[in-house]
Amino acid sequence: MNAVAELRSLLPEASRGAGATGARLVETLEAQSRLDAEPFVSALAGLTGMVAMGAGALRQSRPRFDLISFPEAMSRRCAALENDAGGVMVITDDPFDAQQRPWAEDRLKTRFAWRLVHR
Repeated sequence: MNAVAELRSLLPEASRGAGATGARLVETLEAQSRLDAEPFVSALAGLTGMVAMGAGALRQSRPRFDLISFPEAMSRRCAALENDAGGVMVITDDPFDAQQRPWAEDRLKTRFAWRLVHR
């Protein structure tokens, strides 16, 4: 079974576990998958249709605290970045956070792309 299929099969149990413990679904799913960080993010990106962003690309990007302030980034668990080409991205480690996307799309008045990173 490939990693995406494995995550898909673990999702119902992870959802029940997260609901019972109050943990975030993404954290429960990662723990149950037993995948290392990079393969987990890659599989999660495949499962959710997001684009994974590796550590190298993350380090080459510049924070855009004028778009999402540092305190907001910490509380919302997402941050705005700019790449070398001037493109704006919002990174998240949790594609299951139902409030994060609408908040960011309302907050940012500029075009941006979502990227999935490891926490």
